[in-house]
Amino acid sequence: MRLLPFLLLPVFALQALGKPPEIVIYNSGFAVVRDVVPLDLQAGENSVRYGKVTEQIDPGSVILRDPTGQTPLRILEQKFRAEALKQDQMLELAEGQTIPFRVFNTSGTKEVMGRIVRAHVAERYGGRSGPIVEVDGKFMFDLPGTPIFPKLPADAQMQPELAWVIAVEKPAKLEAELVFTTGGLDWTTDYNAVVTESGDLAELTGWITIKNTTARTFPDAIVKVVAGQVNRVDPEAAAAGEAMTERVIVTGSYVSTAETESALPEVVQRTRFDEYHEYSLQRPATLREKDTTQVQFVRASGVKATRSFVYNGGVTAEQELASAETANLNPRFAAGSNSRVMILSEFKNDAANKMGAPLPRGRFHFYRDEKGRLQFTGESMVRDTPADEMVRAVSGNAFDLVGERRQIDFRVSEDGKSADESFEIKLRNHRKEAVEIRVVEQAARWREWEITKKSDDFKKIDARTIEFRVPVPAGGEKVVTYSIRYDRLPRRRE
Repeated sequence: MRLLPFLLLPVFALQALGKPPEIVIYNSGFAVVRDVVPLDLQAGENSVRYGKVTEQIDPGSVILRDPTGQTPLRILEQKFRAEALKQDQMLELAEGQTIPFRVFNTSGTKEVMGRIVRAHVAERYGGRSGPIVEVDGKFMFDLPGTPIFPKLPADAQMQPELAWVIAVEKPAKLEAELVFTTGGLDWTTDYNAVVTESGDLAELTGWITIKNTTARTFPDAIVKVVAGQVNRVDPEAAAAGEAMTERVIVTGSYVSTAETESALPEVVQRTRFDEYHEYSLQRPATLREKDTTQVQFVRASGVKATRSFVYNGGVTAEQELASAETANLNPRFAAGSNSRVMILSEFKNDAANKMGAPLPRGRFHFYRDEKGRLQFTGESMVRDTPADEMVRAVSGNAFDLVGERRQIDFRVSEDGKSADESFEIKLRNHRKEAVEIRVVEQAARWREWEITKKSDDFKKIDARTIEFRVPVPAGGEKVVTYSIRYDRLPRRRE
């Protein structure tokens, strides 16, 4: 597995004395922002404003401190001012005044003077009526052009900001550390696989995809992404007395040192803190508002994989497994059927297969090389996959393969202690070559069960799943039947 150099084109530089922000992004739509706030405080109370926050900041998460511990900061008041200065506010401040308006037309631009009789009037249900402007003794229920205001208010707020009242015992000059959580930053993982006719992966590339919808640009930021499972509280749910919501974060590392080419610099470096893993981009990244930034973090070629066909006709069975205490004896339960035969790709994520790095969950995009042209063949979500485990992804459904599942018998014994059920599964192959189809079935009614009859051999996958590997001839049909008995049934549940 090869690392690739991370190429970055800087958009603009920070101020000479400024320090870049550090952003730690979790893949459930939030991030932790660390920044430096220069403070020059006088003894007593000080008013401080910081205008680099996002609109989605969680004010309750804010920490402002002296990282050296030498200057205790007593914060008497903290405000989050989300509403930046807008034209409506300026019109309100200029109400009753005469100001110039710039008018654009086909002959050019000109300025007209207008008196703002009314900026706007609040109405019921949150609506507002428009302004009234007097121009040359006539009144308009609209602005005659773009208003030009002579000056801004002394405390004009140009963007969302934090404001503090900070008290110190003696004058202090320091670089304070500011930390806060915010929404609007997210990261995911995408994989692109070029599949050969045999099912192997000729090429496999992985991307870290970062999205910024915070309404703020972070120039030349130190960017890290975190893998692990963290808990966050939904404020509305907490106010209603509900439980803490759990957010699942990607687990796994990015690079396999065994396959790294030493001539190439590391793109992502992994460290561990607390119970999580943190991965740092080794080059600064500019995260523009509404941009999607991608970093290619892994590449492999010649990965051995298998391509198989899977028929899981009773799809609802997995979603409605009987509980450990009750059995489901409704005759219609788990008796459904669908005709789809899935296309499943699998490969071993180990060093022997030119992989060996734990892979975060994400989307797998599949392509086939058809006479030098890549054709898209499907995509699938894959789970977090540790090293030395199998990666499994469903890319679509086979067009020329059809399954049909039918419940042919269901009986409960007179004493209610056992139940017998039988199924018939038809597999039809409309291709010109024979195929093998993996038929997956679930023992969904109760935990105590055994297969009493079968037309074909099967393998027990887990406590409630069996699999038949069924060869189906070209242009032909194969029928699989089996019977299952549930024993030592508990109380009946209809």
